[in-house]
Amino acid sequence: MELAIGDPAAAERYLREGYEAFRAMGERGYFTSVATLLAKALYEQSRLDEAQQMIEEAKAAAGPDDLDTDVYWQTTRAKLLAWRGRLPRCPAGDGRGSGAYLVGLLSVGAG
Repeated sequence: MELAIGDPAAAERYLREGYEAFRAMGERGYFTSVATLLAKALYEQSRLDEAQQMIEEAKAAAGPDDLDTDVYWQTTRAKLLAWRGRLPRCPAGDGRGSGAYLVGLLSVGAG
């Protein structure tokens, strides 16, 4: 909710609690979702290195069919790359990654 109303610092507090709890339990499904949202909250606070770390953790923990996590981490990653001026061209025909990459590109300016 806090992310939706533009308060990423408050969102981080709540998401960090969930992140730590799911991590401690070894729970991967909810963990990846929370980690991707935490990455977004960190990005929105211009804490880019921390956001990148959360993206890497979500990416590593996600299952092969976890499309939601794929879309969320790739969206935030595209924003990070754009912020750093390193947004690469999408390779043609790379399957489901292309769609998630496009979602990331479309949302770069969306905040």
